[in-house]
Formats: sequence, C-alpha cells, structure tokens
Amino acid sequence: MLVSAMFISLGFLAGCGKKAPPVPAAQPEPAPAAVAAADPEPEPEPEAAPAPSAGPSTNVDLQITLTRADGARHAGHVRLVERSTDWYGEEDWTSAASDVRLQVEGAGGESKAAWKDLRKLTVTIAKVSEASDCSYDSNYTPWMYDCTLRNLGQAVTTDGKTWTITDRYKWRLTFDDGSSEEFWLSKHPARQQDETAVGLDSVGENYDLYIGLQDRLREEAKTMVTGITVQP
Repeated sequence: MLVSAMFISLGFLAGCGKKAPPVPAAQPEPAPAAVAAADPEPEPEPEAAPAPSAGPSTNVDLQITLTRADGARHAGHVRLVERSTDWYGEEDWTSAASDVRLQVEGAGGESKAAWKDLRKLTVTIAKVSEASDCSYDSNYTPWMYDCTLRNLGQAVTTDGKTWTITDRYKWRLTFDDGSSEEFWLSKHPARQQDETAVGLDSVGENYDLYIGLQDRLREEAKTMVTGITVQP
C-alpha cells in the first residue's frame, strides 16, 4: 500500500509541474493609414459679365422749341430722343429707332411718325374736373390708384397732314448742353399706391386718394407741354 501511495504522490507532483506559457492571440494588423484626400482643384472663377452697352448718345439732329403752359420756353439743338418703356414713366427709357416713333391716327388710319417727320405738336390741356379718369388696380397690394387727364394732342407732319396723337408714353428730349425735357403728349397720368391694404374692416376704395391725385394733376397742368416745333 505504501508503494501505491508513493506512485500516486509522484504522479500528482508530475502533474503539478510548470505549464507552458499560453500563446498570445494574434493581434489584428493595423489598418493602413487613410490617405488624405487631395484638395479639390479650385474651380475657375466665372468671367465677369460684360457691362450692358449704353444707349446711343445721339439719334436725332433737330432744332426744337418747346413751350409749356406757364410760358416757359426751351429752344436748342436736340441730339437724343427717348421714350419710356411704360405708360407711367416709372421704369426705364428706350432710344431704339423702332420705339422712338410717335403713334398717331388720322383719316389714313393709324401711323407711327419719326421725329424728323414731325413739324409741329400742340397739346390742349383738359380740365381735371371734366376729363380725368380715375380707377384703382387691385393687382397691387395695397391697391394702386390712378387718375389720368385726357389731353388732346395733335401733330402736323412734313407732308402737311394733321394727326391726333394717341401715344401714351412719356418722352424725353436731351439737348446738346445735357439739359432735358420730359412730358406726355396725350393722356397725362398721376398715380399712387395706398398705404393700407384692403381688409375685412376697410370700406373699399380710398376716395381721398382720388382727390389727392386730381389735385396733383391740377398742379402739373400749370407746367404741362403745350407746343413743340421741330426743324431738321
């Protein structure tokens, strides 16, 4: 029994000897360093848009005498005739040859006369109380109010014919010295936008604005153009 015990003891001691160190787990390989993205090439700057070409500095060669209702006269050589792009003269001016022709009508129907073909223009100023049309435009917010005086303009052309001026645009004549004259030759408008938009509590049309616009027309009538003579 003693021998058996010794064998068991020796076997136990042999089993309790030093163990081999564990093999370390394989470490994952480091990911390759990210390659820095190359800076994008700068986009070329857009070329500057060409500046809009200025209108002509001259398009007529006329001697003109212009008279206003208060007796003021302006006579001299006109080098440039322009017309507004809208009836109210609020937007821009055009000097294109096809635009600066005066619209008239007569026995021969409607026509457009170049300024070199005009000899005399007369404007009879109407009475505001009798010949002003007032209305509002609800396409604007607040509404836009307009009163237009129906003046009678007539033109005599180089062929001796007399025409009624139906043109509603505003005109500008520029003289050699840089001075200019602006005017209408037929219907003369005055307009103004209301300060308050129409709402549930409003009463609709602003009649005070109509009165104010008619008063403006009476004041402007004192200096409206009444006559123009044209010489080539």
